[in-house]
Amino acid sequence: MEQEIRLKDLFTHFLQRWKSILAVTIICAAALGGWQFLGVKKAHDAGEKTKEEARYEQELTTYQANLANAQQNVEYLKGVLERRMTYRDHSLLMNLNPNDVWAAEKKYLVSDADGSAAEILAVYTGTMIADHDTKAVMNAFGTDNAGYANEIVMITADNAENSFTVRVWASEKETAEKGLAYVAQKIEETEKEARNLGEHTLKQLNEGVSKSVFPDLISEQNTVGEKIADDEDSVNRARRMLNNVLESQPFKPGDPVVRWAVTGAVLGFLAMIGIYLTTFLRKKER
Repeated sequence: MEQEIRLKDLFTHFLQRWKSILAVTIICAAALGGWQFLGVKKAHDAGEKTKEEARYEQELTTYQANLANAQQNVEYLKGVLERRMTYRDHSLLMNLNPNDVWAAEKKYLVSDADGSAAEILAVYTGTMIADHDTKAVMNAFGTDNAGYANEIVMITADNAENSFTVRVWASEKETAEKGLAYVAQKIEETEKEARNLGEHTLKQLNEGVSKSVFPDLISEQNTVGEKIADDEDSVNRARRMLNNVLESQPFKPGDPVVRWAVTGAVLGFLAMIGIYLTTFLRKKER
């Protein structure tokens, strides 16, 4: 009960002096606000910026540069991931079952060569590097991507016996045979180029298609899968970095005159409250 009386008396004490409290609050607000106004006006009249404005512009420039870099990094890494996933999903090689594939083979012999047999063989082993007709590739391999088709074609040379072997991998027998026929046609076209290095005889030794296994493919598929997982981690890290940059966006400073005026008002108000609280307590002690 005694505490309630003291609080009531204190409130009355403050209320009786509200005019002086308000006056000092306004005076302090005007003083600090006016002081800040003159400082801002002086800087602007001189064609300069205040320290706050200069600091904000510098922070904004840094933020914008960091943001652009972070966004570009995310987009670049997303592109790498998307291309790798597209390759995994559409590559003929990546979609073969290493333990259940068909291999169509044809072996050729180069004989009676006037020039270097090794150079002639090199021309034949590079057959698939040539330009390709999109429709022909689609008909032979089931894809219009010559790069994907080239991955399932292997042309290896045996310099010791001056021969080379064409092997085409596929999930179906018919597809392997079509692919081999396509490569055989390209070899016929390449023969004209090979003869520029020296006359020779190109002879087919044998041809066949059979079920096979592709042991090295398991490792290649695993490698692509691991790279995709690494790419996903990289994208996630880049996105976190981008979020960190976004969170660091500098805020434009408010009107310093208003801010300092409010600060002055608060300080003036608290100062008067403190003074009158002291006088109130001294009276109660008497």
